[in-house]
Amino acid sequence: MKPIYPCPRGSALPKCGYPYPDYSLSSPISKDGIPHAPLCHHKLPYASPVAEFLAGETINMEFDPEGAPHGGGHCEFSLSYDGGSTFISILTILRTCFQDGFVVDVPIPQTAPASNQVVLAWTWVNAVGNREFYMTCSDIAIMGAPRGMLTGPVMLTPNYGDGPAIPEFSTGDDGSGYYKERKDTVVYIPPETDVAEKGMDEVKVNNSTDPGRVNSSRSAVNDASAGPQSEEMASTRLSAGTAPRR
Repeated sequence: MKPIYPCPRGSALPKCGYPYPDYSLSSPISKDGIPHAPLCHHKLPYASPVAEFLAGETINMEFDPEGAPHGGGHCEFSLSYDGGSTFISILTILRTCFQDGFVVDVPIPQTAPASNQVVLAWTWVNAVGNREFYMTCSDIAIMGAPRGMLTGPVMLTPNYGDGPAIPEFSTGDDGSGYYKERKDTVVYIPPETDVAEKGMDEVKVNNSTDPGRVNSSRSAVNDASAGPQSEEMASTRLSAGTAPRR
């Protein structure tokens, strides 16, 4: 299974223009807890947003209708403002993902901050078949408040590395408890002017007083991207086409 809109990283669709087309993008990124691809499937972002949305708008996320739904399962849709270090879930569908078709309406929170470097993640744990974890990421822009926040649970990564193991749903344990037991986290995104005037370290200190609060900043991106990584070694965002806003 794979999304086709907004264009995910690795898309082989000509209109998406990803510099490294992945013709096996519909494959999982892990099996039986053993990862064989990084989170997002591909770390290299598009050069510019593939789609633009307003805070409070709904993304009509489209999936390949020829994909195998594997009996449904748990889908989650999350946003990251720090390049993929921190993902906050904005929609979780338990058990019934893809049972109502291959278009999922994903509402963007009204409080979502403005940024042209937002990562929209889709994750999926299939109900039937090998114990796998699927994930792709789309680089989007959100027009919202200059100062904003996201509230929601941190994205779950079942059957991937140290994430919780979820068996086939037919065993009677569908693992939905792992999703339901999470607590909400508040992510505050500092405006660009704060970063420019004060420096990132000061912004991080000023924004880290609340318990359970996750601070989203570009310094986290630098920490996460340290070290060589095949296609991710590119130090600049490569040129790629953009898909129209819907």
